Amino acid sequence: MHDGIAVAIAVIAVVGVGAQWLASALRVPSVLLLLPAGVLAGPVSGLVDPDELFGDALFAVVAVAVGLVLFEGGTSLRLAGSGGLRRAVSGLVTVGVVVTLAAGGVAA
Repeated sequence: MHDGIAVAIAVIAVVGVGAQWLASALRVPSVLLLLPAGVLAGPVSGLVDPDELFGDALFAVVAVAVGLVLFEGGTSLRLAGSGGLRRAVSGLVTVGVVVTLAAGGVAA
């Protein structure tokens, strides 16, 4: 049983590092390759079964992983060249909130 867990964790590490390396070589954001690599390693090929590997801790592991991705994205964000984003962000904050409230009200 412990050998299966070790193999699954090794597969996750190898696939993740490989996707990161390939993304770096192709000069694309790593998330663009990590997501399809995870899908291929999990549901498509069946190499890794997250429910079996993590059990009840799966939700916590996913939450920590999402937090790490957001933290990494925030630390590598460059705001110097984002002069044209003010209008888009203003639209998201104003119109987006109104549309979300209206859609939520209708759904409720």
